Amino acid sequence: MYYESQDGKFWTRPSLGVRGYGATKDTNILMEGAPQSVFVDPHGDADERYKAVWHADYDLDTFAADWKGQKPYTQMALETAPGTKLFINAVTQLAGHILVEVADYNRNALPGRSFDDAIPIRGDSYLTQVTWKNATDLGVEKGTPVMLRFRLDHAKIYFLEFR
Repeated sequence: MYYESQDGKFWTRPSLGVRGYGATKDTNILMEGAPQSVFVDPHGDADERYKAVWHADYDLDTFAADWKGQKPYTQMALETAPGTKLFINAVTQLAGHILVEVADYNRNALPGRSFDDAIPIRGDSYLTQVTWKNATDLGVEKGTPVMLRFRLDHAKIYFLEFR
């Protein structure tokens, strides 16, 4: 569920209309069973101003059983992509890197946006644009549902920005 507060003491429950309960969609329910983050897009239309991101981290044993032959990754699902380009604030150790893959909701990597196509992000990266061998955008239009996958090797991500 999603709540808002200006001061951390008094909270309101905006009607998001995303998930229904009973016969009404006048709720603040977002998604069940997944850790999620919500943000307000100040440039979004009134009916698209709330954006949600959920993520899943896979431990090696579970991942190996479910995804034979693939390397582990962290996954975030965006109900709507708030922009077409992705910028990252992250840091890696000297031998580390970050790879980003863009996938559809059927878990298929988008053409030219796979881990194999990703340009590694290294070092202290402040608002560094995420790119692939032949692409600088996410490969989807603004507002399209999309999944982002991250492979981190000795790395930390602090925030993402969409433009």
